[in-house]
Amino acid sequence: MLLVFVACISLVLGLYLFTHLSYWKMVDRFLAGFTPIVAVILLGVAVDQLLPTPLWDWHASRLASTFALTHGYELYYGPDQGPIFSTHKGPLAYWAYLPATLAQSPTAAIVLGECVALACFFLPILYLLLAGSFKTQQQRVMALSAFFCFSFLAFTSEPLRLSASAVHADAPALGLGAIACIILYFRKDRSSMLALITSALFVVLSVWTKQIAFPLLVGLPLYVWLTEGFKPALRYVASLVVAGLVVSGLFLLIFDAQALIFNTVAIAKNHSWQQASGLKEQAKVLMLGAQKLLQSGFVYCIALAFYGLYQQATRQGKPTSLRQWLRENRWTVFLVAGLVTVPTSILGYIKVGGYYNNFSFTIYFLLTATILVLLETASDLSPNALAPAGRLLVPVLLVAFVCVETPLLYNLPWKISTAAKNDQQLAYNYDRQHPGEVYFPWNPLSTLLGEGRLYHFEFSVIDRNLAGFTVTPEHFRAHIPSAAQFIAFSSYSQESLGNLGAIQTTLDYLPEFSVKTEIKELPGFLVYAKPQ
Repeated sequence: MLLVFVACISLVLGLYLFTHLSYWKMVDRFLAGFTPIVAVILLGVAVDQLLPTPLWDWHASRLASTFALTHGYELYYGPDQGPIFSTHKGPLAYWAYLPATLAQSPTAAIVLGECVALACFFLPILYLLLAGSFKTQQQRVMALSAFFCFSFLAFTSEPLRLSASAVHADAPALGLGAIACIILYFRKDRSSMLALITSALFVVLSVWTKQIAFPLLVGLPLYVWLTEGFKPALRYVASLVVAGLVVSGLFLLIFDAQALIFNTVAIAKNHSWQQASGLKEQAKVLMLGAQKLLQSGFVYCIALAFYGLYQQATRQGKPTSLRQWLRENRWTVFLVAGLVTVPTSILGYIKVGGYYNNFSFTIYFLLTATILVLLETASDLSPNALAPAGRLLVPVLLVAFVCVETPLLYNLPWKISTAAKNDQQLAYNYDRQHPGEVYFPWNPLSTLLGEGRLYHFEFSVIDRNLAGFTVTPEHFRAHIPSAAQFIAFSSYSQESLGNLGAIQTTLDYLPEFSVKTEIKELPGFLVYAKPQ
């Protein structure tokens, strides 16, 4: 009933705006009236993305790293120390989700974590689009509509959707990288160092969130050099060096330096490529990764290339220099950021454990540049022959998105009512009643919240073994429930990760758990017990 009520209110408000803005042009009136409806649909899409996340063990396992900080555990341990869990990223990847620790149950914690990820992903772009040089209400409505286009395109792109709606390092790293670009985008006083220093700080923070953002350390100074010259670029590089030394020094003081480097550098460096044992196989895997990235982002590349060529073809007078063109087209800072991250995006995908979400470090910036170009033409800030097409394209896109997404929300009430029925919550409820009785290899957050103890996350053990840092049986047994009577594998780990050796890894370390059984309170779990 609440959803129907909200939908009706948005329709009434939209009709009111359309009726009372009769002095606006038809396109602007339509967008103003359509805005409440689109906002409600977009909110529904965001909620729809949030609801399945408690079903996925990855989100809970990453949040366990954040909750570990509030339960007295170290974030980084050495090779033969402490419980092994998801700590292969920089500290900010876990600090960013500290608001989720306000929750008292795993389901609530994951939902809060997802809200943090969505905020990190979308809020910088919302600010970018709404903080432009817009003097009229019509232009502001167009900017908000452009943000809606960005959001819907992000949710329809698998790499971006995975990064926006996942408890992962992606969203914070992308958000910090976007802020670094936004500062350069709005920079007007070329003699001021404050913008360069602030941008450099956010670049460093982005890299310390996820290593894939590393090329921004090269790309943004390159952009400053191309647009402003050698001396400003040199000042920016100096700012990056100072920010890097300060931030890195602080982290090395806060954490054990050897443990930090072991987790964030050594393990990642030793990961092999997926299904590639020789140069020929590696070349094939590399080409496949490049092909998939191109498939995900080629539309934005074509749009940006077309706009750039159109500008040059329609320019009157002598051809403009590259520096002048870049200065006139500030959106190119995001284009440069997207292009320089292509190598690490592909590498993140093809390494063992990599997935499509790593492509977002290229596509996120390319999409941002494309939306800025669309807004530039649609809001008529730079009048040209493309303006009428741009002004029509925005409402057409929004109508198309609403038509596609609305039917997908019909099951939203049912999803909301069943959201709490997930493996994380089942494991938590059981562990609260029977602390230490069951070892849940894929539900470390549930046992951490249930009994205050952090145990090994099985895939992190697999990951470390694949990197060549083999976990010893003594180390493994030291950080599981000492009096465990059962091992219970979640349904997610069985369905999605059986081919990676999950389940068998834990049983190899604990061969005495050899009898399949069932626990009534844990439906869907694969349970092993010791023989009687």
